[in-house]
Amino acid sequence: MAVFLIYGQGDEERENQLTVFAASSFAWVLHEQEEFIEGKTGLDIIIVEAASSTLARQIARSAPADVFITADAVWLDYLAEGGYYEGDPVKIARNRLVWATALHYYLKAKVIEPMGPIITGDPAYVPLGKYALEAMENIGFPEKIRQEIIPATSARDALRILETGNIDIGIIYKTDALSSEIMTIFSEIPEESHSPILYWAVAVKQSNSGKTKKFLDFLKSEDFKTILQGKGFEVN
Repeated sequence: MAVFLIYGQGDEERENQLTVFAASSFAWVLHEQEEFIEGKTGLDIIIVEAASSTLARQIARSAPADVFITADAVWLDYLAEGGYYEGDPVKIARNRLVWATALHYYLKAKVIEPMGPIITGDPAYVPLGKYALEAMENIGFPEKIRQEIIPATSARDALRILETGNIDIGIIYKTDALSSEIMTIFSEIPEESHSPILYWAVAVKQSNSGKTKKFLDFLKSEDFKTILQGKGFEVN
């Protein structure tokens, strides 16, 4: 079952129910594999998706999360300072940045020189935008081009806007581009130009340890690693 940006539930939580707050660039995989995950874990999964920063702040305001999956370790530090999670974070996967466009606007140039606005995550609070801006600065893109960033509220929102064709060019995650039938990747952004894009999962302090352990163990399983690799993620 898919749920977006909830703060509470009126009904008493069922014994096998687990609420996962997941970065949008990872949550779509959980949505696609929900039935498989529930079959493997015996859990009833509720998926809440948004930017990592948004979800972390909700958890700090006592949102009913059991597991938090983030695309930026800075939000683990944020929650750790408030004592909002328990145990060691679990590293799940790695991602990459790409220049991408809708198929109808495919550019064959090997060197990207955007002439208009660039869609990516909002650098102020969305991990995608943070990584994208960091890369553009280190690669040497002029400030004028960096100022033309169109800020999306999450990584998947950046993908959806780019798919409309209203914005020609974007910096998005490789996995998001691969998940779309109409996107074309025309260049990978050098990984050394930005901080590593790593996904981490933690058990939220208020969660039931038995249920969260089942889910976190599944995230580390070979079955799930195979799924992630098939979606373009890199796993250890």
